[in-house]
Amino acid sequence: MHSYHERTIDEDLQHQFIEERFMSTSIIKKIRTEELAKCLSLIVLLTPTFIMHYNIKLLVYLYLPMEILSILYLEKSDKWKISHWKYLLFIIVLEIVVIVSTFMNQRISYSYICMVIAEIYLVIHIINNIKYGLSKLIIDFSSAFRVIWIIDIISVVIKLLLNTYSNSEFGFVGHKNYHAFLFILVIGIEIMANIICGHKAIDGHVVIISVINIIVEFIVSSFSGVVSILVLILLCFFTKNRLKILNLSNIFIGLLILNYILIFTISNSNLLRNLLEFMGRDIGMSGRRQMWKLAISLIETQPFRGYGFSAPVTIWSVVANEFVQNHCHNFFLNIALSGGIFYFFIICTYVFAVAHKINKGGNILILKVLTYTIGCYLLLGTSEIVVNVMPVFFPLMTLGYYSKNLENFRIVAQ
Repeated sequence: MHSYHERTIDEDLQHQFIEERFMSTSIIKKIRTEELAKCLSLIVLLTPTFIMHYNIKLLVYLYLPMEILSILYLEKSDKWKISHWKYLLFIIVLEIVVIVSTFMNQRISYSYICMVIAEIYLVIHIINNIKYGLSKLIIDFSSAFRVIWIIDIISVVIKLLLNTYSNSEFGFVGHKNYHAFLFILVIGIEIMANIICGHKAIDGHVVIISVINIIVEFIVSSFSGVVSILVLILLCFFTKNRLKILNLSNIFIGLLILNYILIFTISNSNLLRNLLEFMGRDIGMSGRRQMWKLAISLIETQPFRGYGFSAPVTIWSVVANEFVQNHCHNFFLNIALSGGIFYFFIICTYVFAVAHKINKGGNILILKVLTYTIGCYLLLGTSEIVVNVMPVFFPLMTLGYYSKNLENFRIVAQ
């Protein structure tokens, strides 16, 4: 039999164990709650275009308060300290150039302002996390993109089952051509998160996500989406000693050449004509060639000032039997159309500066994946304008500019 003193000690130890277990459980719950709140905040900031395209007034006007609350929550962890002011000021100036052009052309909108706020803050959030090595941030982005992707896939399935889809209403992202932009980011960031956590780069989850994405792209008849996803997966799978050749500078130069050929010489090339026919495309690229011609004429008329964000071109719609307005369906043309020729050259210089920063990091797997993700994202810009889909162009390039801070990723894995 135990003495009274021994029983008292045992009871005290038991109470201490229960208290410690309760405290550890509370800490875990608190961490999970904080991670969930952070994930939801990032989702709000990444999806202004997706949320607002539904034109539900309550949802649209609630977005700005949700955006502000998301920023306030994320800044609580960042402690309102903004570093790297010179870089941030450069990004803000680039945004202001387009804002001024948009305002001068009387095209400022509520949705555009919300998108600019989200994009600038995401850049701030990234540079505020540089001191932590950016590894945790990549994992946070991976979680947010994964949730957005799940919502989008579920919405696509529902649309197909109910037979209520159309070109402009094909799931959560809205237009059918916008899925590919989300898919490229989901795959690229997921692979980077796997590398950071010490997992196999292309694991079962990445394979399943990629297969589902390709199926969706086939359903929406997006050849460029299928090609971009396949190129990203193949490049990430066969990564050995390829960054020296397939660095971001060379990829961007190749994209500039490709877009020059598509925009200026496509109608004079029998080879391209036959290739497009094989792809199921007409020589006018589903009306894009006409849009590109009109965009070029607008740039020639007003080459230095630009026309503002997502400047429209007016074309004749055979389907609607009337003139309609649409954006120019080309990221590179849209840069010059939005901010002018000088703005176009500044953006190009910026991309090459980002490429130089990534190249300085060496032949590291995670930098290769980041390079290929940016490259495939810009590849989609040959037929769409990437800045109109998600507010991630400058944040994505910011990850590239400060990519040397991804070299500490093994800390997270440990």
